[in-house]
Amino acid sequence: MMKIRLLSAVIGMSMLPLSLAISSEMNRTLSTEQQYFVQEYQSKYSQINDRLRELQTYAENPDNVIIINGERFIELSGIKYKLNNKNNPEIPLRSWDDTSAIQTLFPFFTDDWELSQYSGGAVFVNKYFGNYNYGNGCLLEYYPDGSIQNGQITDVIIETSSCSVNSFDTNVRYFGNPIRLTPQDFNQDRFHATAVERYRDRLYITRSVQNQNNYIDVYNIKTNEIIDRIEGSTTSSGQTYKYHRLNELYIEDNYLFVVSWESNRVDVLDLDNNHQHIMQIGIDSSTGTGLFRPQSVVGNNNYLFISDAKDKIAVIEKTQVTPENSNHMDRFASLAFGTGQYSHRLVQMHILNDYLLVNTSNNNYAIYDTRKIQPGITLQPEKVVALAPNKIERSGEHLIININGRLEWHKISTFIANNFEFIEPEGNIKSLNGDEVNNYQDIHFDNNELITITANNININSYIVNSDITFTADQSLEVTPVQFNQLMPSAIQQIYTNNDTLDILTNAELRSVRINKLINTKFTDNSTVEITNYNAKTVTNIDIEAKLNGIDKWFILGNIDTLPPFTRITLPLSAFGEVGRYNSSNNDGVFDLTTMMSRDDNFTDLLQTSFNSKTDKFVQKIKKIKPRWNIRTTGASTGNWLPMSALHAREYLIMMTNFAYMASSEEYKLFWFNFSEMYGNGTEFYGNAGPVEGPNGFFTPNDYDHYYDAMLNRDYLSLGVVQNVGGLGSPSITGISENNFYLHYYGYYGILAHEFGHGFDGKHLYNDGTAFSASWFGFQPMMTDLGMYLIRKGDMPYLDVDEDLNGFYKDENARYRHFPATAKRAHRPDSNSNKFDKWFMASSTMPQGWFANTDSFKYEQLNNHEKASIAKLNKDGQQLPICRFTQEIEGYQKTLYGYVNEITPDSYECTLGSEISYRLSDGTHFTPVSALNQFDWLSLHSPNSSGQLVANDQGSPLCTINSSGFYGVGFNVNNACQQIPEIYWSNGNRWFFSSGHSTYQYR
Repeated sequence: MMKIRLLSAVIGMSMLPLSLAISSEMNRTLSTEQQYFVQEYQSKYSQINDRLRELQTYAENPDNVIIINGERFIELSGIKYKLNNKNNPEIPLRSWDDTSAIQTLFPFFTDDWELSQYSGGAVFVNKYFGNYNYGNGCLLEYYPDGSIQNGQITDVIIETSSCSVNSFDTNVRYFGNPIRLTPQDFNQDRFHATAVERYRDRLYITRSVQNQNNYIDVYNIKTNEIIDRIEGSTTSSGQTYKYHRLNELYIEDNYLFVVSWESNRVDVLDLDNNHQHIMQIGIDSSTGTGLFRPQSVVGNNNYLFISDAKDKIAVIEKTQVTPENSNHMDRFASLAFGTGQYSHRLVQMHILNDYLLVNTSNNNYAIYDTRKIQPGITLQPEKVVALAPNKIERSGEHLIININGRLEWHKISTFIANNFEFIEPEGNIKSLNGDEVNNYQDIHFDNNELITITANNININSYIVNSDITFTADQSLEVTPVQFNQLMPSAIQQIYTNNDTLDILTNAELRSVRINKLINTKFTDNSTVEITNYNAKTVTNIDIEAKLNGIDKWFILGNIDTLPPFTRITLPLSAFGEVGRYNSSNNDGVFDLTTMMSRDDNFTDLLQTSFNSKTDKFVQKIKKIKPRWNIRTTGASTGNWLPMSALHAREYLIMMTNFAYMASSEEYKLFWFNFSEMYGNGTEFYGNAGPVEGPNGFFTPNDYDHYYDAMLNRDYLSLGVVQNVGGLGSPSITGISENNFYLHYYGYYGILAHEFGHGFDGKHLYNDGTAFSASWFGFQPMMTDLGMYLIRKGDMPYLDVDEDLNGFYKDENARYRHFPATAKRAHRPDSNSNKFDKWFMASSTMPQGWFANTDSFKYEQLNNHEKASIAKLNKDGQQLPICRFTQEIEGYQKTLYGYVNEITPDSYECTLGSEISYRLSDGTHFTPVSALNQFDWLSLHSPNSSGQLVANDQGSPLCTINSSGFYGVGFNVNNACQQIPEIYWSNGNRWFFSSGHSTYQYR
């Protein structure tokens, strides 16, 4: 059984084991409990920072520093820690399960904490109330080179938003035994549902397509057949109305309310009498109070509430809702709703005791106190909350919400007590039937069954309580990794090979992957798994992880020592060891699923799979990817569209991995949510209406929230290659020209971003000239700058050193391309500094302007952005740091300019080079060189002087020669770049250039 641990002594609660479900008494102590969790993490956060300051001071003393191959180290308890330019120690990886280097560096962590190494830093998680939900977790992270939190670069990140007692109910609750219905079952190509309701064994599912006649299908769950199709209604007077656009359904008692948007009415049908038409609710159109584009309906004991496109929700007394009053019902009162007319919003309404909840999908929700309704008065909402779920369903005393890629359960009383905020879910799931939860067309829960609708299927899942699963803390199993080189050839398959035909490449069942599952595990049956590496790199020490629906804790199915690029292996579960018993991913216990996995029913639908690695840095990078785009190959090959080859498909996977990584970065998130201030020069992002105030114009905070989530949750990208244009894009297809397939390694993501932007959310087309798809503003230039910034930072899954993995540009692959690869493959010059670079460098502590070389300054330990800020000259195609030094020559102090030459890893000199000499008064020449390590560097990093020219003491701008075959640094006088008169070039002429030179600017 799980180890019982008591926190009562320190958080002041009654002595109850944390492995028990939280009682009502414990509920009253949740606030105190959370304060304790935060307090514990804050204490450790302060200790880590204090320790780092102590070590930084320690490293400032040269006597405490060891130099090895030009790199600086300190030694603690026999362990050597490399120092970076901030004097932060990097933690050496000894072995994945050896945490002694972390414990030595931070000795105040007890056994209550789990420690793990990550990219030279460490992660700290409390075993009893912490978790690894990065970005929304309960953990501490140490990054020697810094990371981003709340828009600031920091060395230590703290997250406490989801701290909670780590206990596991042995009665596991989940959804399973799914019934899956396809559009073909309903004679449709895809579902276009706006609503689903259930009455006894019958499902009522709308089909609503613009400019078509539509209907409601009635499906019998028991007999698995359509038993009726309601295409319209016939009134008691014999008039027949066809349904056009249908927005919502609502069932009360035995009546079905049908919200008919285009017909400006709500029909009421008798569910117990062959769907006979009872009445119409249009209110009274003769008095000008009729409905216009109705959107939703709901009722309580006293009133019926109907929202439409106008800015007031109609309130009708229930006594008025009779067949005699059909279409002539008085509006008793109104509820203020939104601003102005809004025809196309999707609205759901729910009664919560004395309150009415009105949710506008993915926009906002409003709360009204129905006790305050008065005749003839427009009631204002009690509250409007900006961030709204996609869908809300009421089930008894709970609300089920579909939001941000998950389903959450909220107790209504808790929701009300929390001031109508969805901040304390009782449970949530992020996957269902092996698929990630996305924005459903609708959800419904009734009769212990959850119904979800997407374009491709309707799933009906039973709510199951299973007592077969146990978790035992503080135990672990010995696991032997699967050795790839010992697998039988029949278990191995190569994918995306040059032999793949277009038919294979465009078959989504064979060649597609979610971009956040690039090491993908799929159960082919209860005893067999198929594991695919969709990466162009060999991955190592791979943990194949899984978790059960509804349980937010991962376990490790097994480990694979190595998996080559674009390789699929098929294994029996038994290859990983004992079937049914698995270590938790954070090694704090063992799951036992033996009973569940030994039954005949298909348990694999209950599992979500993932991957990780404790040692492979590439895998750790792709693990951070947030978007869930399904990457597939288009079959388009006419007009400007050209056939794809496997070479294209492989490069697209590389390119989209980087692009998704960019969209997952904290830098993207920071600039996106502060777009106007940080990137737009005071102008907000804008949509199809252009740079104007109003709908689809300038973004509001709600728009930034919505589109951030919508972009990450875009369903798929069908990718192709085009000719004659830079690219083509829409919600359904994205294509770019071939030069982009190899220029992306150098940061040129603009065309891809432009075409992606045309279908930004995968649902709507965004026009050229909008901020989604404009070359001069918005998403395209921002993603180009972000890509170049991350490349300079060295923080991408694939960098230019990886371009030969696929070798798209190589002559040997010419037969798989359509055109020669002739575009110049080169990084932007160091002098190019974009808005991301400037933001990043604003927190740099590197010297500014001219500064003396010292023992503590190590050029090689600068990060790439800082190196780019060191002024350089071009010599024989190499970019070399410039320098200056003073030397006494013939009784005079002369300031000379040259470049830095590395003698040994610890020793530098400033030299003019063999082609430049100093002419003495007797006509002889010599080449001046500084004393060892006695010279000045030039840092162009100077935010307060940004844009100003670097000048010498006499005010002349510093300049460098760019002409082929020449090099050097001088100063600009009368538009000529020259040095002091005594400096000569090897051809016998003074170092003097009237053209072909450039200046330096601070940035």
